[in-house]
Amino acid sequence: MKGTLAVLAVLLASGLEAADWPQWRGPGRDGTIPGLAARGDWPASLTPGWTVKVGEGHASPVVVGDRVYVFSREGEDEVVRALKLATGETIWRQAYPAPYEMNSAAFDHGKGPKGTPVVADGRVCALGISGILSCWDAGDGRPLWRKEFASQFSGTSPLYGAAMSPVVDGGRVIAHVGGPGDGALTAFDAATGEVVWAWGDDGPGYASPVVAEIGGVRQVVTFSESFLVGVAADDGTLLWQLPFTTSWVQNAVTPLIQGDTVVYSGLDHPVRALKVVKTASGWTTEPLWENEDVACYMSTPIVTDGRIYGFSQRKRGQFFALDAATGKTLWLSEGRQGDNAAILAGGGNLFLLTTGSELVVAPLGGDTFTPNRSWTVAQSPTWAHPVVRDEGVLVKDVETLALLRFEGETEAAGVLAPPPEKGAEMSWIWFVVGAVLSWGLYGPVLHKGQMALGNPLKAFLFVGFAYFLVGVLVPLASLASQGQLKGFTSGGMVTSTFAGVLGALGAVCVIYAFRAGGTPLWVMPLVFAGAPIVNVLYSMWQHPPKAAPSPMLYVGFLLAATGAYMVLHYKPQG
Repeated sequence: MKGTLAVLAVLLASGLEAADWPQWRGPGRDGTIPGLAARGDWPASLTPGWTVKVGEGHASPVVVGDRVYVFSREGEDEVVRALKLATGETIWRQAYPAPYEMNSAAFDHGKGPKGTPVVADGRVCALGISGILSCWDAGDGRPLWRKEFASQFSGTSPLYGAAMSPVVDGGRVIAHVGGPGDGALTAFDAATGEVVWAWGDDGPGYASPVVAEIGGVRQVVTFSESFLVGVAADDGTLLWQLPFTTSWVQNAVTPLIQGDTVVYSGLDHPVRALKVVKTASGWTTEPLWENEDVACYMSTPIVTDGRIYGFSQRKRGQFFALDAATGKTLWLSEGRQGDNAAILAGGGNLFLLTTGSELVVAPLGGDTFTPNRSWTVAQSPTWAHPVVRDEGVLVKDVETLALLRFEGETEAAGVLAPPPEKGAEMSWIWFVVGAVLSWGLYGPVLHKGQMALGNPLKAFLFVGFAYFLVGVLVPLASLASQGQLKGFTSGGMVTSTFAGVLGALGAVCVIYAFRAGGTPLWVMPLVFAGAPIVNVLYSMWQHPPKAAPSPMLYVGFLLAATGAYMVLHYKPQG
């Protein structure tokens, strides 16, 4: 073991242990890790290498040679850094003003950049969350050019901020710039920033473009706001397009290209495959297959060894494997894996990083999902893709970048834990029962307390005291025991505080309803019948549906109101 570690140390110092990782999803932009050593034994825990606070954001780090490049936000500035891979020491840092107001529906994601920079031909190029495209000298950080698009388009970024990672092809930086309904997929000269070509028929989506040869023609394939498109890489000519929209206009999954086959998905859309065909009269797309078992929201799958591996939004997050030729489901993991996950593959293994900061290693192939190791790799959410190398893994959480080494005592590979028994899948019901009992008793008990105290504000004072005990001291102690009293984002804190204010105001309103003459048998059914209706209407306002709501929604409203009336009318008399 000591000899192995010594070899790894030499390789790390030389910068020759693995291929560069110069852009989002790696050198091939496909999530596969070339040259990664195969292994089946993994340490029980990872060894910390270095950790550096680099600023807020979810852009993935990239590695070229012995350097790591990372893109983030500090205050009202967007910042790009070059760090030493071996130590995390800063080589250079550049910042520029980038004020940005985040949409309230995306506060939890913060105001940091989401798009990963790309390093090519001695340059670093990045697209900020507000739609600013910049390029620096990769060696010394010298600014080369910057593009802002406020005068060109009605908006400079999509509703939830620019998220695409630019790609460099043939000396051109390609990115979809602009805002909702008004943008252009554009190729810029990487040396000067001058526009080479632009396709401007739609606003940008959140997916990142890929470049591939299809039908003998090099093409840029990407999601715009409302289409899946193929655009000629040499001059920007639209070759083919397919209408595609999701709820809340969130085309966020980068298409997969395998020869002339394009695999795609989106929020509440099954994974589908189509064939792009060049004919004498132009280009057409032909459906090949679709799989209703899975649907990808923000996580882009990978294709390797004839299989598609990905993360489905169904069942509260579910890993999957499909046959790439037919779309047939090969296996599905248990549900409740998290909100999102980054998928990489190399050295005979899958590497799955959830937003809950869990890195899972599982062997490729097989008929079931059988992970053989997992680690907690950060103290705050991990939306950025990791960079996996022979010596370890680079992980970016909300504000820090860390190198964690694959060192330490190893154990024989094996399944982490047996799948939960069927009864365990319903364990959540006990928490629902607890909520029902607590909220069901809340009104009558509060009313009794108010009557005993004589003043509604006295009752509210003790409700607040209870909130402090249960809602502040308990989670504070729990977070402290987990070592997670850090990584709080301003957006998340503001939104959560406002939610608490709403909860407290609800308690005040219930108290004064009692004070004004209402009884629990009247007040509580009305509250709990009306609250779900308000919940749905607010959600529809925050995230306007693309299609008309189902008539059954309004039937549900009527049933909720009817239920409240029946409870009130037939209440027992005491």
